[in-house]
Amino acid sequence: MIDRSDERRLVGDILALTAAVAFAFANASASVAFQDGSNPITLAAVRFVLPALVLAAWLSMESRSIWLPRRDGWIAASLGAVTAAYTWAVLSAIGTIPLALAILIYYLFPLVATVILAVFGWETLSWKTTAAIVVAFIGLVLALDPRVGNVNVKGVLLGFAAAVGLGIVVAVSSRVFRTGDSRPVALYIATVAAILLVAFCMLQGEFALPNTTRDPGLGWICGDGFLLRLRHDRILHCGIDDRSGP
Repeated sequence: MIDRSDERRLVGDILALTAAVAFAFANASASVAFQDGSNPITLAAVRFVLPALVLAAWLSMESRSIWLPRRDGWIAASLGAVTAAYTWAVLSAIGTIPLALAILIYYLFPLVATVILAVFGWETLSWKTTAAIVVAFIGLVLALDPRVGNVNVKGVLLGFAAAVGLGIVVAVSSRVFRTGDSRPVALYIATVAAILLVAFCMLQGEFALPNTTRDPGLGWICGDGFLLRLRHDRILHCGIDDRSGP
């Protein structure tokens, strides 16, 4: 018979796998949107609007409050600002350097999150954890085989900035929001990110939806947004469940 801790761990593994699949689809849809005439700032802005609406409706249908305590609300809002920044950074990296290289750099975020947790004394950075991350990263290199001629430094830095941003969000979320429903946290993050990115997009005058009739570009953007939010919510959910105790 599976006990509660094993069941929670199994659910966390399934959610993590779901997040990985969603991430793959999200990047594929981003490439389609770029090919159809969109740009990183537009995609970054639109991709958070639908998830925020879905999360708000979901919580309302279950008669759950969408509001967080003041302290948690400010932290979640701050993470929303970080999320807006790293989302724009990773999408810009994808549009600047080969997709495989951008993903490879972006996937440094587990290492970044682990280092943050260790620096603040929230978790112990064991040699086993470090070795596992290094081995996983080497595996990504072998699997993706990012072949580049002249390395675009700007694109590489954008990818690394995105990894740092997501690492911060994962580390802080998993530490601060230990228990409870992760959806209100995700709603705060998505809402703040959407507001900031839409405002920035309008101020820059760079709002550009896909302009081709070959593919349903706007649908790709919206689907990409829902998948991105699903991925973040699942990562956050795994982090919370892993620390909530038996």
